[in-house]
This record gives sequence, C-alpha cells and structure tokens, in this order.
Amino acid sequence: MLKGMPAQFIKFCLVGSTGALIHLGLLYFLTEFCNVWYILSAALGFTAAVLNNFVWNRVWTFKSKSPRIPQQLFLFFIVNIISLCINLSVLFLLTEYAGIWYVKAQIIAILVAVSNNFLGNRRFTFSMLILISW
Repeated sequence: MLKGMPAQFIKFCLVGSTGALIHLGLLYFLTEFCNVWYILSAALGFTAAVLNNFVWNRVWTFKSKSPRIPQQLFLFFIVNIISLCINLSVLFLLTEYAGIWYVKAQIIAILVAVSNNFLGNRRFTFSMLILISW
C-alpha cells in the first residue's frame, strides 16, 4: 500500500501548487476586483483548481490508464468536495474569528486539507479496485 507513496505525494503537491496558484489568483481577483464575497471567490477558485489538478494528477501523479474518465472525475470531485468543506471551514474560522487576512487564511486552509485530498484520491479516485467495481 505504501509503495510509491512518497514520490506520488511529492508529485501531488507539485500539481497542487499549480492548483493553489489558480485558486489563490481567482480568490484575490474575484474578491478585490469583482467585489465577490471571499467565500464564493474561494469556492470558484477551488473549482477551477480541481479541474486543473484532475488532469495533471490523472496523467502524471497517478499515471491512470483507466478509460473511465467520467467516473474518475466524479470521484475526484467527491473527494475534493470533502476537502472544500474542510478548506472553507478553516478559511471562515481564521478570517472571521482569528482576524487573519483571507488570502493568508486560504493558504493555511489549503495546507490543512491536503492530506485528506491526497489520501482520498489515492485510495478512491485512482484506485483500480474502485473503478473495476463501477
């Protein structure tokens, strides 16, 4: 079960870094220049990042050859919705109750949610056992 996990985790984090840039860029742009509520901006940025991350994690991190792309995308979104709930909760609590600037709070929230995201995607989204049973 642990075979290849450190290398995959590093790749996952590199892919996630590009997703984080997309996420943070949209969060800041929509909030500061379009006057969108920071929670909605964060959710939209998160969605754009998820699509980016799905493609790169499928091709590079987990090297999936499964033809069941719609099923994998669905599972990827489910795992990421759970991470989004964690992410937005941490973002809201840090911003509203700890008084941390929303961009800094978002960076912390991303770091809090990363392990759930990696393990969920490794175990469910890109696991052949799950996809075979579908």
